[in-house]
Amino acid sequence: MKFKKYLVIVSVLAIVLMSAAKLMDGFYHNRALWRPLSLGILLGYLNTLIGFALIAWGYPRSQNAFLGAVFGGMIFRFLLLFLLLFILITAVQIEMIPLIISLLLTYFVYLGIEIWFVNKNTASGDKTG
Repeated sequence: MKFKKYLVIVSVLAIVLMSAAKLMDGFYHNRALWRPLSLGILLGYLNTLIGFALIAWGYPRSQNAFLGAVFGGMIFRFLLLFLLLFILITAVQIEMIPLIISLLLTYFVYLGIEIWFVNKNTASGDKTG
């Protein structure tokens, strides 16, 4: 799996999404949307990088190692995201709705790209990192 190519694709998307969040913040002068939107996008971005790195690590290894990386990583990332959301919403007082919406949107967009990328590399038989 080509992690560098995946990194470029999701990084460009993160930059586009951050630009859109900044633009959206300019339209709503009465609410500060930049901070929660950008944090949600950043959390989704970091989540997908960790997930794809684990998949890329486990892909050339045994099936047990691969499944351990995928499912163990999924549980770890899930718990980490909820811990970070709890801290951001309660301790830092980040506005909850824009944060969660931007995180969910980026999570599912990145998940779709991740599935497409893994499927594409699996179909071509690519086992390189």
